[in-house]
Amino acid sequence: MKTSYEDFRVMKLRPAINNGKEIELSVQIDSYLSRTTYYDSVALGLKPGDTVSVRGRICFDSTRTREYITIYMNDKILTEFINKFGSDKIVAEVNVKADFVYAIVNKPSEDGFEETHEEILACKLKEFS
Repeated sequence: MKTSYEDFRVMKLRPAINNGKEIELSVQIDSYLSRTTYYDSVALGLKPGDTVSVRGRICFDSTRTREYITIYMNDKILTEFINKFGSDKIVAEVNVKADFVYAIVNKPSEDGFEETHEEILACKLKEFS
């Protein structure tokens, strides 16, 4: 069952308790695949050097909203995604089943003396059509 706008809004407001929750969304993509940094990959529990992301607008049935999500993928699902959509600009509406992810990225600051922390709200792709 597709995730409603209301449920998604609550997930964004309370991401820590919704971390790992399975969501189903229709996402309109008009973007490029981007290689994911080492620090983001580690925070998301994905393989550094084999993880990409793509950003898209979520299409909810009940309302015209401007909600966006970043979709991360690697391994076999990444290969399937590239085989279907290519590695250049992707323009498509994709139905996705994914895990909602709340993660903290820890990385060195630009001066290298302290660590910085950044939150990520995203989804890890499990299936698409």
